[in-house]
Amino acid sequence: MRFKIELELNDDSKEILIGECKYLNTKVDTDIFYKLVEKANCINWNKGNRTEHYVLFSKLGFTDHLLEVSKKRDDLLLVSL
Repeated sequence: MRFKIELELNDDSKEILIGECKYLNTKVDTDIFYKLVEKANCINWNKGNRTEHYVLFSKLGFTDHLLEVSKKRDDLLLVSL
């Protein structure tokens, strides 16, 4: 499987920041976030022994559903461009 994501690794704290930028003409919904989580599972770096954080960037913002999901998760940051 091929895909493009941005990531930042911290070897000392075993934290990984996984992000994706969506320059779409629609608001980003939960399906994009859950696909990002699936992509994170393909990254072998410290798998099972790391703390994952996610960031999504969006041209037009986010759906109400994704905003609600983000309120319940400490590991998800949403950024409107």
